Amino acid sequence: MANKPRPPIGRRGPGHGRKTFWLLVVIAAGVCLGGLFLTWTRIAVVNRSYALNAARAENARLHHELAGLKIEVATLQSTASIARAASHALNMVRPSPDQVVVLEPSRPGAPIQEPVTASTWQQPAGNDGLGGATKPTAPVPLAVNGL
Repeated sequence: MANKPRPPIGRRGPGHGRKTFWLLVVIAAGVCLGGLFLTWTRIAVVNRSYALNAARAENARLHHELAGLKIEVATLQSTASIARAASHALNMVRPSPDQVVVLEPSRPGAPIQEPVTASTWQQPAGNDGLGGATKPTAPVPLAVNGL
């Protein structure tokens, strides 16, 4: 066998150095792009985390506001609050017992009765019960037959 002479170490043939250079450039570019991608994803996660925390804080604030509004609605629906608003804002007064007319509900099949009229109780002259003056008028039915 004929021994072929071996090329000296470090010399592998024409163009071998260029191939190695471009291979290293491609590997370095891949590492850089991978690093940029990982950095971009981490920044995106941090930004989403900030947005999520802001949304949770807004949600907690809105739940607190909702609880306050529920309390306010319950307070405004109480009879004492309604009476206070009627007396102060609308200048209404509680009727005296002789101004109250109680109507009994009619039963199905019951005979039709005469309607209760305003003539069955006395209204002070010039007072409509709401603080305004009125003119005397004819009796007005307070109930309609069958209701």
